[in-house]
Amino acid sequence: MNNSPYHSIAKWLVDILQPVKNHINKYNALDCFEFVDSIRNINVMGKKMLSLDVTSLFTNVPLTETICFLCDYIENNNLEICIPKHYLKELLLRCTLNVQFKFNDGFYSQTDGVAMGSPLGPLLADCFMANLENSALRPIIEKFHLYKRYMDDTFIICDDNMDHNEILNIFNNCHPSIQFTLEAESNHEFHFLDVSLKRLSDGYLQRSMYRKPTWNGQYTNFHSWVPLSRKRNLIHSLLSRIKRICSTDTINEELLHLRQTLIKNGYPPRFVDSNLTSRRQQQITLTVQKKTLFMNMEFKGDTAAEILNKRISKTLNKTFYTAKLRIVFSSRPTIRGCVKDKLSL
Repeated sequence: MNNSPYHSIAKWLVDILQPVKNHINKYNALDCFEFVDSIRNINVMGKKMLSLDVTSLFTNVPLTETICFLCDYIENNNLEICIPKHYLKELLLRCTLNVQFKFNDGFYSQTDGVAMGSPLGPLLADCFMANLENSALRPIIEKFHLYKRYMDDTFIICDDNMDHNEILNIFNNCHPSIQFTLEAESNHEFHFLDVSLKRLSDGYLQRSMYRKPTWNGQYTNFHSWVPLSRKRNLIHSLLSRIKRICSTDTINEELLHLRQTLIKNGYPPRFVDSNLTSRRQQQITLTVQKKTLFMNMEFKGDTAAEILNKRISKTLNKTFYTAKLRIVFSSRPTIRGCVKDKLSL
């Protein structure tokens, strides 16, 4: 339950167990950018692309089994953490088993599976899947040319002669708690995470942005009451995403799509073009690593925010060369946020 002692302990456990999780995971992709790096130079001639998705992974993670595996793995591999193994196991069990929560003025208890909203959820789900990959699924994974998993979504490149149904059957029988669904390549195209892959005639993969059918193209409107710097950063982050995901032959098309989408969100064409151009031409200069300092201030309009940001940053840079200021502007709580029922009844 949020704001409970166990919730705070769970957040602390995630921090100390993060290196252990990274040690266990051999096939994990941290994000779509790491996935792109893994397929950048792969040729799929004579091969096929598949994806496997775990049905309701979080609620089907066997907690006691996963926690025992995690503690045994730490001991067997002589991994050092800041607390003894028996205390770690007890804390993990207390933070995950018999979790009580309140919903709509009623109290409930979850019998098994990772509780939604628990800080330990992603970590335990990842460790559970990694255990299967390193044991029951290892023989079949070693036959694949590529196997990458992001949480409950898995991307596979295997030989053309491998049978879909046989692969799915092996995965569905690896553990009684979980089931998989399989998706195959269609019309030489395949989608995984935010990446759309298209098989070319030479066997290499063309990459572009993938948008789900529910995507509506809505971003922060230019006329919304937020600092101008956030609107610039939105353009910069979307541009960076395109450059890191797309192939060189699809970047221009994606940039045109981005420009049109931003204009529909009220962004002036000149503002969009200047930020896209300046960011593309910007050169990265290596220097001494700076310490980021955060300052929270009330937002009182674009003009005031721009002047305040420049003056404070200029003053700080003259005195503290290794400090990098980040001013976070926020609005006061609205009446709607105080009285609106959070439940959609």
